[in-house]
Amino acid sequence: GGRFDTQHVVVSIAGVLAPGLYQKTFYALGAGRTLAYLADVNSVTGSSYQYALVLGHMAGMELTYFMPSLLNSRIRLSGLFSTGDADAEGSYFDGNTAGTFTAFVPLSASSFSDVFTLQPGNSSNVGVSYSMHPIAGPVDVLQLELSAVTYLRTAGTGPVSGTRVDDSSDGTYVGTDIDLSVIAQPFSDLRLVLTGGVFVPNAAVMSTGNEGLSYQATLQGVLRF
Repeated sequence: GGRFDTQHVVVSIAGVLAPGLYQKTFYALGAGRTLAYLADVNSVTGSSYQYALVLGHMAGMELTYFMPSLLNSRIRLSGLFSTGDADAEGSYFDGNTAGTFTAFVPLSASSFSDVFTLQPGNSSNVGVSYSMHPIAGPVDVLQLELSAVTYLRTAGTGPVSGTRVDDSSDGTYVGTDIDLSVIAQPFSDLRLVLTGGVFVPNAAVMSTGNEGLSYQATLQGVLRF
């Protein structure tokens, strides 16, 4: 580990593509410098700590289509790409060993699914979800949502944010998370969310003991005043 300084520039655009169809697209550039242990012909050990350029990229897009006449349904497609660094060691946000550090390092944590998630940085994901309100009425008190997110390792090797992935393994596909949520909002200031999910990993890239399916159920309540 060492000192890490970055600046981020983000460009985004959102709008209506057609009746009921909405899009959101963004691009982020992460630039700066990081202290890395790099080759140095003037060092007696052959390497020394030096500042290396940081230049990472992240881009994403989301398409949402609303169908009010069909149980107030919604279909959403999303994709996110973030660069990695194949020669990084030890951590997905540090450990550059040669040249420019090309992994994108996020400023804050994100969650894309319930059982398993990967932060941006040597990772990409593709998601699809479908939701509907099975009880028709003037107030939508119940919502069902089925979603799936597939995770990929952008560089095909190296560390990612998920500790279950073996850094030394080779392979792009990490696994798929499938979740079903039941959302109840009996009152305007009370919201309950029950989610159950399963993560199906690619056993070839997982660390020992993490090759099997993972299950998780969560209950969340939100009370607003």
